[in-house]
Amino acid sequence: MVNDTTLPEIWAKLHRLARGWGDLWKSDDLEYERRHLDRSSRELLSGLEAVPIENWCALSAATGWTAYSAIACSWCKDAEISHVWEGWETSGFPLKPLPEFERPARLLNPALLTKANSLSEIVEAGSNSHIAICAMLAALKEPLVFDMPREIMVKAPPEIAAFLHAKMRQVPQPDQELLTAWSTAFKDTEFDTLERV
Repeated sequence: MVNDTTLPEIWAKLHRLARGWGDLWKSDDLEYERRHLDRSSRELLSGLEAVPIENWCALSAATGWTAYSAIACSWCKDAEISHVWEGWETSGFPLKPLPEFERPARLLNPALLTKANSLSEIVEAGSNSHIAICAMLAALKEPLVFDMPREIMVKAPPEIAAFLHAKMRQVPQPDQELLTAWSTAFKDTEFDTLERV
């Protein structure tokens, strides 16, 4: 229990907030409403700091893992980032460079994430897990430093290529050759979000 709220109630509220966030495309005051829901979600998640990670994982396994139950792990007592990635992988929730897919990653406990903004350090911290790398790219608040060898970056798998493409488009002078290589990598896959951007 957290502040007289049971763990199943917290799980349900976290998912209600997520559904509410996704339904806001109809709102005239979209950004204000989404910020409010994000703030409410973070307050709810921060209340998990005294909850043993084993308890939250048991609940999530019993109810069925989701991206939101996975990121909630990052706020629990004695959590390790591996708990998050294992839960996320089990959930099957894809990561795409679109707000509705990036939102769970942006709610991760920053204390468990690498402080780096360089691609090489993010890849190393992600231990070659595509979900981990994409989630850390989505959660990144500063511009990404593209510090890996070009011949490695052009071979990025589709999901990572989609995030690298989105991050490269944010730099003042984007590298057109890399953008082309990455858009070719994710073209006609579920990660091809260019028409929605």
